Amino acid sequence: MRPLATGLDLTVLDPADAVDQNAFAVSTSFATQHNLKTLSDLAASGQTVKIVAGPECETRPFCQPGLEKTYGIKIKEYLQGKGLLS
Repeated sequence: MRPLATGLDLTVLDPADAVDQNAFAVSTSFATQHNLKTLSDLAASGQTVKIVAGPECETRPFCQPGLEKTYGIKIKEYLQGKGLLS
């Protein structure tokens, strides 16, 4: 990149370390009410949840299918958009 930026009044920075991963969250009140600290806790609670995520989540192995298959989390509704697992 640096050679391409030469003479263009651009500064190329060193790349940051990155990790490709998913994150899932519930509200503090939901976690407290159901004594949740992990995804396994959520599955064990028997709660059926709504998931709000991007369109790829329905088929991405580490998103909805992974929550259902790996953890046994029951998803009652899937909404596309940005938000929280709640």
